[in-house]
Amino acid sequence: MSSFKPAFAALCMASLGIALWGCGKKEANAEAKKVNFAGISGEKERIRQWATEKGVPGLEAILKDEASSSADHIAAISGLGTLKDNKDATAALVRLARGADLEDAYWAIIALGVQGAPETGELLREFSKSPDARRREAACLGIYEYGDETLYPLIDEALRDDDRAVKAAAELSKRRIQDRGAAASR
Repeated sequence: MSSFKPAFAALCMASLGIALWGCGKKEANAEAKKVNFAGISGEKERIRQWATEKGVPGLEAILKDEASSSADHIAAISGLGTLKDNKDATAALVRLARGADLEDAYWAIIALGVQGAPETGELLREFSKSPDARRREAACLGIYEYGDETLYPLIDEALRDDDRAVKAAAELSKRRIQDRGAAASR
């Protein structure tokens, strides 16, 4: 069975959409497009290989490059999320998740859930209480990815959030958690 996860697919599909149809004036580079296509087709290992080749400094360079598009950022952040047991990748994701750019923060929070570092649980708890709805929305998806049942009550709380996007992410995460439980019991 593939270790590919649905939220990771959503992350990659969003970046593909941005890469194909553009976001603002910047177009994604060919490398980011390939990474995003790999994510959509379930080739998580290919993304991990690309991220490993680039290394954390290479992925951070993409994020710092003013010529980088949103799709480039999502590809780099997705790559960081595949680098499990990598403290530098975790630190980079935490910086992005706490940073001023809410879109990078959104994808970084989800990538933290995918990466699954030990400190992720507390970070997701923190982001679920953020004053920024975009961070709360990402926390719901990150909690699903992380898979720690002690955090699931935060999704139930998010179902009562005033922000519609947060509620939608909570509903989606809750359904996916239920589906994962049903699949595991088969």
